[in-house]
Amino acid sequence: MWTKNRLASSCPIIFLFILLVLSNTSIQAYATTYYVDATNGNDFNNGFSPETAWKTISKVNSMDFKPGDYILFKRGEVWREQLIIPSSGEEGRPITFGAYGEGKKPKITGADIVTNWIGPNEYGAWRISGSIWQYQVLLEDGQKLQRVISSSEGSNLSAGQWGGDSGYIYYKPSSGTPDDHIVELGVRKYPLYINGKSYIKIENLRFEANKYSSSDPSQLWAVIALQSSHSCEISNCEVSFGGFFGISLNDCTDCLIKDNEVTYIERRGITIGADCSDITVASNHIHHIGKKATIEEDGTAHGDKEGIAVSSNGSEGSLEPFNITIECNEIHDIGNELAKKSTNCKGIVVYSGDADSGNITDIMIRYNKIFNCDGRGISLEMVDGNHTLYYNIIFNNGIGNRESSSIWGGLIIHTRIGTTSNVKVFNNIIWGNDGGPGTGSKANVFIHSRPDSTLTFSFKNNIIGLFQNPEGYDLCYLPSGTLNLESDHNLFYEDSGSKNCINWWGKVYDFAHVLGNQFRYYSYDKSQDMNSITQDPLFIDASNGNFHLQFNSPCINKGTDVGLTEDMEENPVDYAPDIGAYEYSELNHTEI
Repeated sequence: MWTKNRLASSCPIIFLFILLVLSNTSIQAYATTYYVDATNGNDFNNGFSPETAWKTISKVNSMDFKPGDYILFKRGEVWREQLIIPSSGEEGRPITFGAYGEGKKPKITGADIVTNWIGPNEYGAWRISGSIWQYQVLLEDGQKLQRVISSSEGSNLSAGQWGGDSGYIYYKPSSGTPDDHIVELGVRKYPLYINGKSYIKIENLRFEANKYSSSDPSQLWAVIALQSSHSCEISNCEVSFGGFFGISLNDCTDCLIKDNEVTYIERRGITIGADCSDITVASNHIHHIGKKATIEEDGTAHGDKEGIAVSSNGSEGSLEPFNITIECNEIHDIGNELAKKSTNCKGIVVYSGDADSGNITDIMIRYNKIFNCDGRGISLEMVDGNHTLYYNIIFNNGIGNRESSSIWGGLIIHTRIGTTSNVKVFNNIIWGNDGGPGTGSKANVFIHSRPDSTLTFSFKNNIIGLFQNPEGYDLCYLPSGTLNLESDHNLFYEDSGSKNCINWWGKVYDFAHVLGNQFRYYSYDKSQDMNSITQDPLFIDASNGNFHLQFNSPCINKGTDVGLTEDMEENPVDYAPDIGAYEYSELNHTEI
C-alpha cells in the first residue's frame, strides 16, 4: 500500500519530469540555432554556440535541418561558396538563415580572388587563362568592372575594364597594377539556390557575383535563384554584381521579397517567371541595373535593363505568372548610356512571354517610386487580364540618349492582340517623363489597345504633366482595338497653352484645349475628364522629388472615391480624396 500510494503521489512529478524532457527534446529538435564563423569556426564543432561554430557553408549544405531552426552567419565574414538550402521548414516554423554579431552583413560570394595575372602587354593589359564566354563578372576592390567583348589582347580596353577571347581574360586596372587591388572573378553559379523547398527565410545576408553557362536554364542565371519553391522569404539582404539577374523566381508560389537592396545587375534586378503566383515584391531599393553592363562587339550594351520584371520570357514553364503584388519599392537609375535601345530600360515591366498558356493577370503595382530610368517607368506590354496601379510616383524617366523607334515615357500600356483586359490607374503622379532621341512615341502616359483586343481602362485622380519634349504628349491614346475609357478627376499641367498635351489617335489637343464645353476641346469631343483640372498642382519641390501638395494646391479634395483607403505614406483617405499620391495634411507636410 505504501508503495502504491508513494507511486501514485509521485505520478504528477514523474509526468512533469517526462513532459519537461519531451519539451526540451522538442525544442532542441525544432528550434536549434546553429552558428557559422568563416575565420574561427570548425566543421567538427557542434555549431550550437559562437564559440563552437561551424566554418564552411559546405557543412551547412550537408545538414538536415528541422522546422524552426536558425542558421546564423557571423557578420563581417566572407564565404566563397554556394549556399544551397538543404531542408524545408513548415507553416509557422520556417528555417531561417540569418546573421549574428556586429559589423557588415555576412557575405556569400560567387567570386574568387585572382592573383596570377601576367603582364602588362603592349596595351597595358594583364591576362590569365580562361574564356571570356565563361565568365561575366570581374570585381576590383569591391566594384564591378565593365566587360568588353572581342578585346583582342586587351587593345580596346580602357582603364577599369576587362575582356578577352576564347583563350585569355584581359584586365586593365583602374590604376597601377593588379597587385595594387583586390581582383575577384565570378566563378560559381548562384551564391544562393533554393530548389524544391518550402518555408525558408533568408535575412540580413549579402550575396554577390555569379557566373552562368549558356547551357544552364536562363532562370538560373542569377545571384539568388528560387526554383519550384513555396512560402519562401528573402528580406533585408544585399544582392549585387549579377551577370544576368539579381533575384530570380521560377515555378514559385506564396513568396515574399522585401526590404532588399539590389544593385549593379546586368539585366534584371528582380524577375518573376513562369508558373509563379502569389508573389509579393515589397520595399526593395533597386538601382543601377544595367550600369557597367557588357559592351558587345558593335559597341552597345545589348538586352533589356529592368528593375522588376514579371514575365515568362527568359524562364521555363507552362503558365504565365499571375497574382503578383509590387509595392513600396524605390527603383531608379535603370539603363546604360551605351544601351542598344534606351527604351529597353524600364523600372517595372509586365510582359506576356514564352509560357504555353495562361494570362499575366491580377498584377497590382502600388506605392512605388520610380525615376531616372532611361526608357520607361512602368511598362505593361502585350498584357491581358486585370491590372491595378495606384499611388505610384513616376518621374524623370525616358532620359536615355540612345536612339530608338519604340515608345518612351512614364506609364506605357499595350494589350495583346485578341484579348480582354481591365486596367485601373488611380492616384498616381506621372511627371516629366520626356523621352529621348529617335522617332518613337513619347508620352507621360501611352495607352494602346491593339487590334481585336478590348481594353477597359479607368484613369482617375492622377496628376500628369510638365512634358518638355516638343515631340511628345502628356497622354497618348491609340485605340486600334476597342477602348472602353473612363477618365475623370485628373489634373493636367503644362507651362504653356500651346504645348501638346493629349493625342487621341493622331488628333492632338494642346494644353489650352484639354478642358472645354465646345467642339475641338478634348473633354467635349471625347466625353472624358469633365471634372478634371488644368492647373499647376503646386507641389512642394518637384525638381527635387518632393511631390507633396502645398496648402493651396488645386488637387486638395478634388478627387473621387475609387475605394482606396491609404495614400503613399499610409495617411488615411477621407470622404473627399485628393488628386495625386499624397493626401494633404498640415501635420505631415512642410511648406516651402
